[in-house]
Amino acid sequence: MTKLKSPLTKPTAVIAAVICLTALGTSAHSEPLANGKPASKAMTDKAQQNSWKAITWNNGKRDLTHWLNPEEYAEFHVPDSNTKNNTTKQNASAVALRNANSQPVKTHGMTTIWRAGPQQVKSIVSKSPVDTTTSGVSPVFHSSPHPDASRMALPGNIIIRFQPNMTAESIDTWLNRQGLLKVRSLPGDGLTVIIKSEPGMATLNLVEQLSSQTGIDEISPNWWSETHLR
Repeated sequence: MTKLKSPLTKPTAVIAAVICLTALGTSAHSEPLANGKPASKAMTDKAQQNSWKAITWNNGKRDLTHWLNPEEYAEFHVPDSNTKNNTTKQNASAVALRNANSQPVKTHGMTTIWRAGPQQVKSIVSKSPVDTTTSGVSPVFHSSPHPDASRMALPGNIIIRFQPNMTAESIDTWLNRQGLLKVRSLPGDGLTVIIKSEPGMATLNLVEQLSSQTGIDEISPNWWSETHLR
């Protein structure tokens, strides 16, 4: 099981452009904050049978585990504003991005899941997008080690729920001090905001880095999931 480690230094500004989850297709959604569950020995044994790797991270309150699939990756496409049919753009981007041995698994809106060898996947998810039709790539995770568990991925952006004693002004001050960019505040009491982060593992690493910071009540990646909207 891999436990993400938090760097001791303050996070630097996130400068990469990202797209909001709502642009990724109607067949996906994000859970507001906590996802995953603490890993039991039985779950870990099951994941090893699938060659999946347990990745444990902290959401500010407790450790959570997701299961990394080493043979799949997610590609997030940028919608083509000049046409209602994005198929050509998606195919052109996929051809440029993927290794020739990648095979399509399924497409959800503007997100495509690909399958390849573990070393190919590792190489692909470590690279930046190669053209303007792709906003990023991410490893594919599962909510449990069961073969039928929903796929999840990291398109970028983080959801932070601040502690009740924080105000809009103190939240903005906190974000500026950390060098973070706010995308928007979520409806409600003003304590929950979405901040920008890079697609892929950079998002989960930043979540782990921020989870112990004073002022945060709960924090989570803005997960993409193939589960249907509720």
